[in-house]
Amino acid sequence: MVNIPIQGATPEYERAIRRCIATFPPWFVSAARVSKIIITSRPEIREQIAQYEHGSRHLYIYPGIGSMLLKAVGHELSHGVDDNFESSHFFTSSETWKHIHRNQGAFDIPKYELEPLEYFADMVTKLHLMGIDKMRTTNPDEMSYLTSYVFPTLKSAFGASQ
Repeated sequence: MVNIPIQGATPEYERAIRRCIATFPPWFVSAARVSKIIITSRPEIREQIAQYEHGSRHLYIYPGIGSMLLKAVGHELSHGVDDNFESSHFFTSSETWKHIHRNQGAFDIPKYELEPLEYFADMVTKLHLMGIDKMRTTNPDEMSYLTSYVFPTLKSAFGASQ
């Protein structure tokens, strides 16, 4: 298990966050390289629920988001894994991902159509939480890219055996 420092959480909220983190494979959490998690009531975090900050590698979470916590943690970890290999958008800047995003016919959330990075984070999170079989039905190109390129690359660099 990857132990990320958590600042500003009640003991109960810290346990909830750690349970969420434990849902994801250790190689994935390691690949996100989060330096610490900070619980904050800052207005810009409240608007987004959670935010991964490039540079500092901090993950900010708004307190008390309830059932949204697991998806929020997964989504922000996904931004972290994209920020690797000397590029803040390693996977989402690839021609393959740009092509997949450009050819997507419908988006769950309108902002995903305008933001390939957000769409990537959503797809990675859904793959982890819903499983490949369910996701392959509706998003075969995305799942192929994630399972044949993104995940093997991360496992190779951050340890599949963790």
